[in-house]
Amino acid sequence: MEERVSELDSSQKTLLEIINGMLEDFRATLNVVRNEIADVNTRLSLTMRAMANQVPVGGTVPVTKVKVPEPKPFCGARDAKALENFIFDLEQYFKATNIVTEEAKVTLTTMYLCEDAKLWVQDLTSAYAAAERLFDLTSDSQNVRRHQSSSPGRNRNSRPSSPKAVGGDECPRKDRKSHQSNTKNT
Repeated sequence: MEERVSELDSSQKTLLEIINGMLEDFRATLNVVRNEIADVNTRLSLTMRAMANQVPVGGTVPVTKVKVPEPKPFCGARDAKALENFIFDLEQYFKATNIVTEEAKVTLTTMYLCEDAKLWVQDLTSAYAAAERLFDLTSDSQNVRRHQSSSPGRNRNSRPSSPKAVGGDECPRKDRKSHQSNTKNT
């Protein structure tokens, strides 16, 4: 029986040594996990502070307007480079200010013209308007002619319209063959 007690004692000591070894391993692992958690908490805290500094309390990010420099006026200089620079500046201005409609582009472009260039555009605009009125007038007169020629009392070919039909193309004193070549085709 004493032998049995000493075996139990020996087994108990061995078991305690194994448990103590496992306990030390567990404590080492626990310390590593605690350090990693502390590191993650530190990074999270820094991230939260950085985000708090960027976004206001309302949660919206303030948008600052960028001041876009206006293009320099074009005064009608007869210089290709000056004109190209003016057009380039206008295109960049339209992109930066998000102007997409042609009407707005034309309106803004005329605002940056001065002296002779502005007068030229005004003349061009009035000439364009006059051309439109003239086109409308000729369209209206053609519609009236079509209506008259389709009326029952008139024939479309009742009046000669070409000079040849009237005899205006004939030249009685000149021989037409004099203009032709005397060589024969073989």
